[in-house]
Amino acid sequence: MITDRNMEPGISFAAEDKRTGGGDNCACIHIGLPGADARLLQAHLFPTHSEVYYLGRHANEDCLWRNRTVQQFVAELQRPGISRTELSSCRELANELITTASTSLQQLVFSWERLSTGTRDNRSAWPELLQSIFGNCKILVVLMHPVALIESAYFRMLTRQYVGANARCGRLADFETIEDWISRTNILQRNDGLLDYQETVASYAILFGNDAVNVFPAEAMEEQRDSYTRTLCRFIGIGADEDVTACEQFEGAKHRWTSAQVERLQNVQRNFWQALRFRFADRRMRRILLGMHKGDPAFAAPPARAAISDRHREIIQDRTREGNRWIAETWHVPLEEYGYPL
Repeated sequence: MITDRNMEPGISFAAEDKRTGGGDNCACIHIGLPGADARLLQAHLFPTHSEVYYLGRHANEDCLWRNRTVQQFVAELQRPGISRTELSSCRELANELITTASTSLQQLVFSWERLSTGTRDNRSAWPELLQSIFGNCKILVVLMHPVALIESAYFRMLTRQYVGANARCGRLADFETIEDWISRTNILQRNDGLLDYQETVASYAILFGNDAVNVFPAEAMEEQRDSYTRTLCRFIGIGADEDVTACEQFEGAKHRWTSAQVERLQNVQRNFWQALRFRFADRRMRRILLGMHKGDPAFAAPPARAAISDRHREIIQDRTREGNRWIAETWHVPLEEYGYPL
């Protein structure tokens, strides 16, 4: 549900977009969405650009934070029930990071996808907490087609279960199709922010102002790579040329499950001896067994696709249509061009 329909329309997504948000020197906060070009930004752009002092996750280093200070800051920020009156530790840590960025003449960028997920109460509380810590900020939002967003969440679940945080030696979860996973988790009906991204965007726009928020469709990266990157960099307040080069190298870094890797995982489940070997393998060996390293034919196979039923697609479209229309009208984002339900 959109909470404020009277906000002034924003500015169009285009190469000539000169908007710089809340001010050239204010922090930029990338709030997600999960899976929507996060790897490009977190692994290939923010940590490598000479003008960015990056506070977010380093996706190319198994999701490690920049340093212990950033790790402590995030740990404080996500304490249950934290309020504006309990932010002294967060402010001290943030001031240390802001001072370091200012001294090195770099733009401070904080990237954390959890800011766009979670309960409705948590998502509505984040903007005020972040404003209390950083003051006026630029808010960067990267959208993904909602059907692709659910598909991406499914593949992230596979990663967590079999080679990621939930993978445990001696344990092997049963393979689930995306349809089984959707039914079990009720993800299409939950109010955890994944399909309620319009509410999240509205909460930041109401507090920071429309000009401090910019919305990018991830799909534009493939079709308008140069203008996409230059517009994004101009909004953040950093030089575009350096980042365009980084984005041109992104093809090798952009990797998710391939069809061959999913087939190998399914074959493991069907064969007793393969399942036994996989069950007691560590994460590194599991990745090798599934072909998750360059040089293995499975790594170079076509991207895996998960078949979402027409019934579930219709639910996704109905759930997001009104919000997509509001975002497209408010920020002049050409969502229709990329097939978003409007």
